[in-house]
Amino acid sequence: MAATDPKRTWCNIVNCSAFSNRASIINWINAVSRLTLVIVSLTVLHACTSPGEIIGAQDDTAFVADHSTRLIVRSPEKNAYEVRTLAGEYVRTLVHGQYGLVDVDNRAERFLLRSGVGFVAADSSGALRPLATGSGWRNVALDGSGTRIAMANNHERLVRVLSFDTLELLQEIPCPEDAYCWWVNWDLTDANILWLGGYSHNGYERLDLTTRESTTIPRENYPKIRYPAHTTLSNSNYCRETGATLIRSDDGIVLQEPGLEPRTIVEIKGFRNTFLFGEHFPPISRAAFVADCQYVIFDFHGDDWLVDVKEGLIGRLTGQVWYELLGLSETP
Repeated sequence: MAATDPKRTWCNIVNCSAFSNRASIINWINAVSRLTLVIVSLTVLHACTSPGEIIGAQDDTAFVADHSTRLIVRSPEKNAYEVRTLAGEYVRTLVHGQYGLVDVDNRAERFLLRSGVGFVAADSSGALRPLATGSGWRNVALDGSGTRIAMANNHERLVRVLSFDTLELLQEIPCPEDAYCWWVNWDLTDANILWLGGYSHNGYERLDLTTRESTTIPRENYPKIRYPAHTTLSNSNYCRETGATLIRSDDGIVLQEPGLEPRTIVEIKGFRNTFLFGEHFPPISRAAFVADCQYVIFDFHGDDWLVDVKEGLIGRLTGQVWYELLGLSETP
């Protein structure tokens, strides 16, 4: 009986084909080393990261005395957009379904939605009418009265104005030479003015629908732009009435008022963030004035909170705040 080859027996156990040469062994060792490094890095990251906490925060906003200001809130539990007060009181439901809210008129009776195939004009009756936009029309805006829709197409270099009631084309204007027509908004007070993105990040293009002339306006002038619903709370860190601004940091929010010392209105303790692959994730991603700058809404790790600027009271809002309604005077 022939003797058993020890080497062959060992190979049968560990599969010599996987280690048939030195390069394979080195590659395997390197792969294990990299995996070990990733595991260790994630462990260290978890140990060194802390979300922190808001000092003096309450679980609700029952302290709010303002019952007239209205917010549009996204309620994931109900799969709907709702109108609520700052105190969290339910007023009514705008729309159900898997639509993204794009813009809304001043009374929340008419709105523009984003569906999987484009934009939809809708109203409080529940009627839905698709906009025949075609490719390239990626930004739309509804005026405060809810009568006209503005559209911009940077690829075709066109700006269009439609009737909300009939969806008929009212105006078509070539995109101004200095404008970047992927972004369009109405003016807050002048019904014949549209705002377009400027090629320079330091300015906007003001388009007069009557004369068809445009003017570049510096960003620091804080023009009266009626931002669409999905961007409003990202562009309101400046108070037009007082000139105050909000400064966000890992330590909270500081209120800077003209002629006064900076004042902390939101304080965060215990936040630690490890820089992983050069990324830094701040605890507060947005902060915006609402209700004539009496209150500030801010996002803390994905949840929306409200702070009373004067009293310093802080409470958690219900749902994801999308928009402050302008000129809405109904009562709950």
